Amino acid sequence: MSMPWTYLILPSRAVRSEDSVREKRRGLIREPAISASRPPPFRRLLRDYRWFRETRAFRFAERHTRLRWVPTLTSLILVGSFALAIVQTFANPAATLAGYAMSLVLVDAGITVCAGLFATAGRLAWKEDRDASYLSLAIGFGAIPVWGLVEVLCVNDTLGSLGESTVCAWSPIAFWFLGAWLFLVPTTVAVLDLLRYAARRREGPGG
Repeated sequence: MSMPWTYLILPSRAVRSEDSVREKRRGLIREPAISASRPPPFRRLLRDYRWFRETRAFRFAERHTRLRWVPTLTSLILVGSFALAIVQTFANPAATLAGYAMSLVLVDAGITVCAGLFATAGRLAWKEDRDASYLSLAIGFGAIPVWGLVEVLCVNDTLGSLGESTVCAWSPIAFWFLGAWLFLVPTTVAVLDLLRYAARRREGPGG
């Protein structure tokens, strides 16, 4: 834009701004109402905590490039082990007990590998950031192969009288207990981490 046109535009803007100020004083123009409502403190805390967790996980993945693939690998291993178990079960429908036991072995093997990956990443995350998210998943997943081993022994009656014992009778109930265990352990760790974050936030930057 040439210089003469600039000198013509700037005074016109100044005139318009002065007219707006006069109209505001007369009440012809009303300022937009600024909402004084803020999200509840707990909602703001959850929002800030989610950002804190994402930032902490991102920095951890930057420091350990190989461990950033742990979530993807565990997902692939779980899907692969369950797919193999389903295929193996339907491959020979006549061998119901043997097929069920073999499916448990495949699933337990996949979950054991996943628990080992979570434990490897969780040890470093706890050591560097005091982040127990991976360790909670390792503990939650680690209990499932124990139940699977007991279930396989009960199905095959490997230990003789164990097939008629109370352990095998309680095995179906233990399965639902393990499902609750897998949900409660990571949830409890996340709640404790949130409380610790809230306490640090109240203490301030120097806390």
